[in-house]
Amino acid sequence: MPDSNNYPRKAGLGVFIINTSGPQTLLAFVQAHITVDSVLMAEAAALLLAASIVQQLGFTNATFFTDNQSKANFYNSSSFSNPPHWKIKSLTAGFLKTLEGNQFRVHKIQRSLNTTAHSLAHQAYRSTAAAISFSSTSTLHSTSDPCPPRDACFSVTRSLLAS
Repeated sequence: MPDSNNYPRKAGLGVFIINTSGPQTLLAFVQAHITVDSVLMAEAAALLLAASIVQQLGFTNATFFTDNQSKANFYNSSSFSNPPHWKIKSLTAGFLKTLEGNQFRVHKIQRSLNTTAHSLAHQAYRSTAAAISFSSTSTLHSTSDPCPPRDACFSVTRSLLAS
């Protein structure tokens, strides 16, 4: 959806992470809200958040999904010099720097199939709670044990939201 007004406003970010490479499938749900100038900027920030969490977890191969075709085309191109809009250049550069040396792909997903991330983003937008929320289905640890995905999420989101 195009923006008619490019002024700073609150946006919800929703990130849904699935890791099937370990002994047990991990599902992680991340919500955050930030101030952005456009929908495109919020989507770029969500991809950067996902990339940062993936990097913190030590994954070297990842697939990302976005419902924005121009962003998928940009990240899969051979040249990263012209992002879809100049206002997201710092976010696209952050995404690429975060994943430097890693294998990744960004695919376009139909919005109708992106319901989990979309729902998380709407919940984060409507939330009056802290800017970060995380949940995981991992049963590899108890609630009192360290949770690497949760710890990575909070480390990443604190630094992203502070900037």
